Amino acid sequence: MISGPPRRNALPQESCSLCGLPLGRRPVKGWINGREMLYCCPGCRAVYQILLARYGVIPEDPTRTELYRECLKAGIISGTESAQDNKISEPQGSVSPDSVELRLRVSGMGCPACAWLLERVLEKTDGIREVKVSFSSDKAKITYEPSRLSPKEIMAVIGSLGYQSFSEEIHEAGQESASRIRLGVAALITAHVMMISWALYVGFLEELSRDSVLYLSIPLLGLSTPVVFWCGLPVIRKGYSGARNLVPNLESLVGLGALSAYFYSLVQFLWRGLHLYFDTACMLITLVLLGRHLEQRARSSVGGDWLERMGAGHGKARLLERGSTRWVSTREVRKGDLVLVEEGEGVPVDGLVVEGEGTLDLSMLTGESKPVKLGEGEAVLAGAFLLKGCLGIQAKENGERSWLSSMASMVEAALSRPSAWERMADRISRWFVPAVVLLGAGTAIWIWAEDGLLEEALMRGLTVLVVACPCALGVATPLARVAAVGLGRKFGIYIRDPEVLEAGGKIQSLILDKTGTITQGVFSVQEVICFQENPELVLFRASSVELSSAHFLARKVVAFARGLSISPQEVKEFLEEPGEGVCGILEGVRICVGNRAWMAKWGLGMSEEQDREASTRESQGCTVIFVGWDGRVRGAMVLGDSLKPGALEVVSSLKDQGFEIWLVSGDSPGTTSWVARQLGIERFLGGVLPQEKASLVDRLSREGKKVCIVGDGINDAPALALAHLGISLGKSLGSPSTVASVQAARTDPWVILDVLEILRRARKTVLQNLVLSLLYNLAAIPAAMAGFLNPPLAVLAMFASSLTVIWNSRLLAKGTLSSHYPARMDAPG
Repeated sequence: MISGPPRRNALPQESCSLCGLPLGRRPVKGWINGREMLYCCPGCRAVYQILLARYGVIPEDPTRTELYRECLKAGIISGTESAQDNKISEPQGSVSPDSVELRLRVSGMGCPACAWLLERVLEKTDGIREVKVSFSSDKAKITYEPSRLSPKEIMAVIGSLGYQSFSEEIHEAGQESASRIRLGVAALITAHVMMISWALYVGFLEELSRDSVLYLSIPLLGLSTPVVFWCGLPVIRKGYSGARNLVPNLESLVGLGALSAYFYSLVQFLWRGLHLYFDTACMLITLVLLGRHLEQRARSSVGGDWLERMGAGHGKARLLERGSTRWVSTREVRKGDLVLVEEGEGVPVDGLVVEGEGTLDLSMLTGESKPVKLGEGEAVLAGAFLLKGCLGIQAKENGERSWLSSMASMVEAALSRPSAWERMADRISRWFVPAVVLLGAGTAIWIWAEDGLLEEALMRGLTVLVVACPCALGVATPLARVAAVGLGRKFGIYIRDPEVLEAGGKIQSLILDKTGTITQGVFSVQEVICFQENPELVLFRASSVELSSAHFLARKVVAFARGLSISPQEVKEFLEEPGEGVCGILEGVRICVGNRAWMAKWGLGMSEEQDREASTRESQGCTVIFVGWDGRVRGAMVLGDSLKPGALEVVSSLKDQGFEIWLVSGDSPGTTSWVARQLGIERFLGGVLPQEKASLVDRLSREGKKVCIVGDGINDAPALALAHLGISLGKSLGSPSTVASVQAARTDPWVILDVLEILRRARKTVLQNLVLSLLYNLAAIPAAMAGFLNPPLAVLAMFASSLTVIWNSRLLAKGTLSSHYPARMDAPG
C-alpha cells in the first residue's frame, strides 16, 4: 500500500543522489518509494531511476556503470562546471523540409526515465531533428535527415544505452517517405515544365520557328517522362488494376487522362506539331499526388493520433506488490491488483481509489478540461491524467478491458466500416468513370466529324477526361466521417456506428429514459414504510436480497441499512429480473423486493391502504420499492431523486426543434408522471419493462418515424438496439455500450443536444461535399465539351474542387458546439 503523500528527508541534502556533485541553485527533485531525492541535473535523476528499475538497487559507485559513462559522453549528465546551471541543451532546431520520419518499437525500458533519457540522447545526435519516445507504448517517433544519418545508425545509438529497437513500422514509414519524395520530385519537375511551356503558350520569345519549338519540346519530353512514369506509377498501377478487373476507379480516369495527354503530346512532338500538353500530364499527376497528400494530412488533422493515444497511451502500469513496485504492461494487470499512480502519470486501468487523493484531468474521457478531485472509495477510469497527488488504485477489471480501450476499438471499427454514403459514392464512381471515357471519346469523334480537325478533337476529348476526374467525390464522405468522429471525441462522444451519420440528422421521435438520464439517479432512502412489521426486519431482509444485485437502487438500500448498523447476509437462489425486481431465500423464506408487477408475479398481495400509501409517495416524485414474503407485502422503501441540472432547458430546446418527446421509466406511473409534468413532457409511460420500451421504439418506427432513445442502464439495451439512433450515457461496458450507436462518456443532459448537433452537422457536411463535387462535374464537363477549357485549366479546376471538399471537412472538425453544457462535468463513477 502507498503511504500517502511522499515524505521529505529528515536531513537537508547538499549533494546529488547519483554523482555526488553539488546540487547547484536549482536542484532537480524526484520521488523514490515515497522519499524525496535531489539531483544536480535531470540526467542524473533519469540514470538513478533507470539503474534502480534494472537492478532493484543502486550500485555502490553508479558513476562507474556503462549507462552513466554513455550519458556523460552524450552530454546528458552535467559536468562539474555545468552542474550549477542544470541546463540541458535543446533540440537542434525545427524540422527541415528534407527530413523523414522513422517509427521504432523500443524494448528494455523499465521506467519513464528511460524514455526521457532516449529523447535527450537522440536529440543531441547530429542529423536528428525531433524525437518523441513513449514509455507507455514502447514506441519512438524520430524525425531525421537521411542525408546525414541512417536508421541503422539511429538504432545503434539506442543500443549503446542498453535498449533494443525494432523497425516494426519501417515499411509503412518507408512508403510514406517514398510518397513524399514522389510528390517533391513531381512538383519540382512540373514547375520547370510549366516555365518552358509558358514560352509556347504566350510566345514571349517572339514568333517561334519549328526549330525553336523543337528545342523547347525536347526538354519538355525529357522532364515529363519521369513525372508520368515514375512519380505517377502508383496512380497508373491502381488505375490499371481497377480497369483490368472491370471495376474502374478514380485512378483509372486519372491514369487515362495523364497517359492520353502524354502520348498525344508525344505524337505532336514526333510530327513537329505546336500543340504539346506535357505540362497537362505533369500537372495532373502532381496535383493528384498533392491532393492525396492533403487528404492524408486532413485525415490526420481531423482524426489526429488519438486512437493510438487512447489504445496505448497508458500501456504501462506500476504494480504494487509486497511493498515494492515494478512496471508491467497493462495487459498483465488482473482484477484486484493494486496499481500506484504518481503525479504527472496517466491512470492505466479502470479501478477504485483505495488510498490517497489527487486532482485529475479527464479531458481524454469527457472532453472537459476542468480538473476533478478524487479520493478514497471513488472510481477512476484509464485515460485520466493525475495532475497532483498520489493514488493507490485497485483494478476493477483486467488491464486490457478498460473503458477507454474499448471505446478506442469501437471507434476504430466504426472508421473502418464504409457508410451508406460511401457505398453510394462508390456506386456512382463505378458507372461515372466509363461514362466519362465514353463522353470524352464521343466529344472527340463529334468535333472531328463536324470540323475535320483531328488535333482540336483530341484536345477537346482530353480536356473532358481531365476535368471529370472525380477526386472530390472520392474524398467527400470519408473526410466528413472522420471529421465528425474527431469532433465528437473532443466532447466525450464516441460514434460506434457510421450509419447514424446518415440517419442521425433525420430523427423525429426522441425517447428519454428517466432514471439516470433526466434525473440524477442519485437516490437515497428517504423513508421505510412498514405494514404491521418491525422496520429493522423489513430493512434487514430487503438489504440482504439486494446485496447480490449490481443495480444502483440496490446499492442505495444496502448502504442505508449499513448506515443503521444493519448487516445484510447472503441469500440463496438469488434471481434478478431487469426492470422488475429481485428475490432470494434467507433462513428458509423467499423474500421478494421490487415493483408492483414483481409482487403480483410472486403472488404477494397488497391491501388498498398499502397501495394508497405508496401512490401518495409516487405522486410526489419518489420511487417506491416493495418488500414481501409469505404471500403478503410487508413493507416498502421510499427513495428520492431529483432532476439533473439543465434537464428542463434541454427538454425545452428539444421541443423547440420539433422533436416528439417521450419519457419512459421502469418506475411507477405516478413517479414518471410527476417528472414529466416538471419537464413539460406530454407523452410518458411508467412501470414499463425492457421489452415494452423496445415495443414503443418498434411501434414508432412502423409509423414511419426515425426514433432516437437515450438511456444508461442494462434495461435500456433492447430499445437501444432497435432504435435508429441509440445514445448510451456513462462509462458502462455492459449491454448499453455494446448495442448503442453512440456512447457518451458524459452523463449531463446537454450531451443529448451535442450528439444531435454533431450528427446534424455531419449529415450537412457530407451532403455539401457531395453536392459540391457533383455540381462541379455538371458545370465543368459541358464547359470542356464546348471548348471553354483547355487541359491545363481543367487540371486546376479539378484540383480546386478537391480543395473545396477538404476545406469544408476541416471546418467541421475544427468547429465547436453551440449547446451550452455545464463547465463542470460529472466525475467518473
